[in-house]
Amino acid sequence: MAKFQRTAQQWQAIIEQHALSGLQVAAFCKQQKLTPSNFYTWRKRLASQAASPSNNSNNSVTHDVHQDDWLGIMPEPSAATQPWDIELALPNGVVLRMMNH
Repeated sequence: MAKFQRTAQQWQAIIEQHALSGLQVAAFCKQQKLTPSNFYTWRKRLASQAASPSNNSNNSVTHDVHQDDWLGIMPEPSAATQPWDIELALPNGVVLRMMNH
């Protein structure tokens, strides 16, 4: 039996089909004649590629934030005049700092 090799784009489509199917992985793979180990391998590979920047060597992520990206929440007038600092340290070592001085 000849091996059939799928591209990353084909695996992405398969994973999206699974998400829409409502089936458990084992049932979906049986229906599609896939091995669950290949499905899990490709799902993990594509998820890690999507989560990590491909062309950024120092692991810092930049995102341009526009005013439309924020919810329309207005602080109390007294709170708006007080300086504040917020620091959020994530488990992966990323630190988010916000300041209003």
